[in-house]
Amino acid sequence: MVTQKLINFKSMLTLLLILAGGFGVAAPASGHPADINFHNYEVFLTSSQVEIVWGILPGPLMAEVLWNQVDANLDGQVSPQEAIRWTESELRNISLSQDNQAIPLEIDKLVWPDSLQNLLVGDQPIMVFLSGQWPAPLDKPSQIEFANQAPNSLHWYKLEAQDRLSFSVPIQRGGLIAFELASSPPGSSQEQTWTDLWESGQPE
Repeated sequence: MVTQKLINFKSMLTLLLILAGGFGVAAPASGHPADINFHNYEVFLTSSQVEIVWGILPGPLMAEVLWNQVDANLDGQVSPQEAIRWTESELRNISLSQDNQAIPLEIDKLVWPDSLQNLLVGDQPIMVFLSGQWPAPLDKPSQIEFANQAPNSLHWYKLEAQDRLSFSVPIQRGGLIAFELASSPPGSSQEQTWTDLWESGQPE
């Protein structure tokens, strides 16, 4: 799974360089393209919980700034304690809900880059593994919303439903994604299509 993520992030780094040259996907209006943070989410929807592989790749102008912020004792290395403190603060930008009921997310695993250089070139993005339990059964369609309000960011999603679940084709607006999820969906119609696999078209 992580290998697939690294391939995605290499593509994102290339896109960042294209953005910096003024081509391709529009960057957020609040910052220079090289100041953008890319957020890549692989979301697994099961009958009991949601599992999220969240990758973060800061833009070329942001990587060293971020590293120095996290490296509290300025020894050039990021310790596990420093990494988890930063990740917990970033997690405050994220919300997940089922029918407007908030779902707490737990950090199951954190993989921090071995060096600033590996982060700069996209070889080792920051990888955060999250999970949360559904507060209610999925026997009827539930409205699911996931949002990351981090500033100066672009977001790319991949959703996969398991355990015979299906979801409506999501609506994405920047870091916000919304869809219905159910174990027994009502079926496709002219208004709504149900699926078990979906990817963002381009980062927003």
